[in-house]
Amino acid sequence: MESGDGRELLSLLPLLPKPDLMAMRTEGLTGCTLVCGLIAGCLTGTHTGASMMRGFVAPWLPAAFLVLIYLEAMVALLCLLGLMLGDPGVVERSEQTCLPIPAAVAECLQAGKPMPTMENIMDGDRSYCVRCHVWRTTGEVKVRRSSRFLAKCDGSLKPAEDFHHCSTCQRCVVHFDHHCGVFGRCIAGCGFGGNMGYFKVIIAMGGAGVATAGAAFTTGLLQTGQGRWLGFIGLFYMG
Repeated sequence: MESGDGRELLSLLPLLPKPDLMAMRTEGLTGCTLVCGLIAGCLTGTHTGASMMRGFVAPWLPAAFLVLIYLEAMVALLCLLGLMLGDPGVVERSEQTCLPIPAAVAECLQAGKPMPTMENIMDGDRSYCVRCHVWRTTGEVKVRRSSRFLAKCDGSLKPAEDFHHCSTCQRCVVHFDHHCGVFGRCIAGCGFGGNMGYFKVIIAMGGAGVATAGAAFTTGLLQTGQGRWLGFIGLFYMG
C-alpha cells in the first residue's frame, strides 16, 4: 500500500485545493453583521431602559445593567475575532502528516499523472485524504461527541472518520463539528478547544445580551409607569 518513505515525492504533491472564498466571505460578512447588529440592539435597549430608570431606582441598578451589557458585548466581539481569525484545527502538511505516501498516490506522482478521482485511503485507525494529501490519524487524541454543539474528551479513541474534509474551506479539520454557514468557518474542537469555545461562548453571549437588554428595558418601563400594559399582557397570556 505504501511506497518507501516518499520524502522525495513531497515536492511533487499538488497544491492544496482552493477554498470557496466567495462563499466564506459572504457567510463571514453575514455573521459579522448579525453579531454587530445584535450588539447594537442590545446596547440601545439597555441604555434606553437605564435612562428611564434614573430617578426612580437606586443609582447602582442602571449602572449594573450598563456594565453587564458592555462586558457581554466585549466578550462577544472577542469571540467573533477568534472565530474569524483562529485556527479550528486544520491538519497541516508536514513530513509527519504526509508520509508515508500511499502507493497509488506515489505512482501518479512519479509518473507525473493527474490524480484520479478516488475515495480516501483507509489504513487501520487512520485515513489518507486524497485532496489534502495528509494522513488523518487518532494518535493520542481522545474524544466523544455528546451532542452536535458539545464535544467532551473522555477515554474513548476517536475514529478516523471524525476527521473531515470541508468542501467549502477545502481543508481537513480535526474534531470537526460542522461548517457554519453564518460565520463562514469550520467549527471544530474538543470541549473548548479549536474554535469550539468561541462558538459556544458567542451563542451564550447572544442569549445573555438579549436577556440583559430585555430586563433593563422592561424595568425602565415599569418604573416610569409606562409599562402597566405589560401586566395586562401577562395576565392575558396566563389566562
